Amino acid sequence: TVLTADHPHSGTKDDVIEEYYQAFDDFISKHNKAHTAVTIGCDANCPLRTTTDSNDEDSEIIGRNGDTLKRKNKSNNHLRNLLHKQQLRATNTDYAHKRYDTFYHFSTRTTIQLDYFFATKNARPSIHAVKRVSNGVESDHAAVMLKLHLQKEKITTNGYEGSKPKRSLIKWRELKGDEASTYAGIVQENLQKQCE
Repeated sequence: TVLTADHPHSGTKDDVIEEYYQAFDDFISKHNKAHTAVTIGCDANCPLRTTTDSNDEDSEIIGRNGDTLKRKNKSNNHLRNLLHKQQLRATNTDYAHKRYDTFYHFSTRTTIQLDYFFATKNARPSIHAVKRVSNGVESDHAAVMLKLHLQKEKITTNGYEGSKPKRSLIKWRELKGDEASTYAGIVQENLQKQCE
């Protein structure tokens, strides 16, 4: 499951920030099941510090690479609590690169890392790199690229792994009356099941 989010900026009222993080936590909980890999790409609108101490309580959610400035805003605690509760990790902080800043403040001319990919433990083995990239579009945010290695699902039929489903030829022009509507209903039902 891949989710995307744009967290409230630092000028947002406290009660709106709290509402947002509660709703986002509820939304993630619906997707963050034991067997599901969840990756969230987001503009967190708050910086996360790095940690080099494995005894640090944040070492499970933040790695040793990234913006080392210890800046904070009122969303930091909400974001850290969310990451701990949902067992998400800021994967950007796991990879060493030359630059980590993803946001350029035009008026103060400062840069900071605000954009992240967060991932559950199930998703992390599939992630091979996360880094800031120049995407050629003029913006105050730089793009963050995530490289994933996805495995193909094995086909199973009747509980026997590796057996292939039988193929059959349907002569669409020859279907008439009840036969055509019955088959059309089956196709539509199967498509709906696949989209759920």
